[in-house]
Amino acid sequence: MTNIDEMTDDQLQAIRARADAATAGPLIPHRHKKSASPLGEWLTVVPEYEAATEMQSYESFTHGAWVGRYSGQRPEADCVFDAHARQDVPDLLDEVERLKKGNGTLTDQLGDAERDLMSMADDLQNAKEADDGSLDN
Repeated sequence: MTNIDEMTDDQLQAIRARADAATAGPLIPHRHKKSASPLGEWLTVVPEYEAATEMQSYESFTHGAWVGRYSGQRPEADCVFDAHARQDVPDLLDEVERLKKGNGTLTDQLGDAERDLMSMADDLQNAKEADDGSLDN
């Protein structure tokens, strides 16, 4: 695993802003059957346009009908990844936020436990010193 510095709140907010500004999901990976490529071309489409993609050329799509067009060595995998990223990124950001809050809670609890332990150690030391003094009398 790569050792990286903790992401700052500004970095996380910038990622959230980019995700919020992107085309609303869900997005659907879809193989365009009219592709001339032997591997096929894949589109990431919004649901209301999925059926229309079979009948239209890319140029005739209205703006927003398709978000990404994929060809090359792994068009299906790239398309599926991007389509799922539309929801995965916000979900992962929510999970990071939840974990950071949990980490803060655990850090606070650890600090409380450490203070309690130090207090008990002091009490034990004081009791030992008191017992040691009573034995001398």
